[in-house]
Amino acid sequence: MILARTLDLLASAHDPSRAEFPVRIRAGTCGYQADYGGRDESRYSINCLLGLQEASRQGVEHPSLPATHALTFAFVEGHRRSITRLSDLGLLAALSAGDPSLHDCAAETIASLQRACSSRRSALLTMQDLGWMLWGAVAAARCHTPGADALACDLVERLASRYVVNRPVCLATRSTPCGLESFRSGASPTS
Repeated sequence: MILARTLDLLASAHDPSRAEFPVRIRAGTCGYQADYGGRDESRYSINCLLGLQEASRQGVEHPSLPATHALTFAFVEGHRRSITRLSDLGLLAALSAGDPSLHDCAAETIASLQRACSSRRSALLTMQDLGWMLWGAVAAARCHTPGADALACDLVERLASRYVVNRPVCLATRSTPCGLESFRSGASPTS
């Protein structure tokens, strides 16, 4: 029931003239009010479309799902050139890799991400940026998009070298009447 109502709401909120979904939907006195535009408009539309693609892949039955390909194609054709944030390009790669008719977009997006990773701009990437870029690279690699494997490996290396702690860490290992006891890896707990 919740899934069906969510899909109903998404279908009613989609703006075909913009080929996008709203960034926010609020309950108002006369029903729902949708807000479009803003810095995150592409991100919200891509996430909605990714959800619709996955629902279709999982065999969910809903009257709006057969339109997923057309909605995705319209969004990509209308917005792909205006997406510049690297995290959003990662999402675009995941979205376009999920639709065989958009593999050219996936290839272009992977190439853009590869160029960005070799620029000075890449030093400013956050964990979220890298995570969403990795999602896109892995999705594109599964579809054999040129360069996606190498990009995914590069992104994993960046994540590991910049955000993964590679030193012994105190870990809680067992409960005692007074709380948790912790010790370093390899040491024995105190009694």
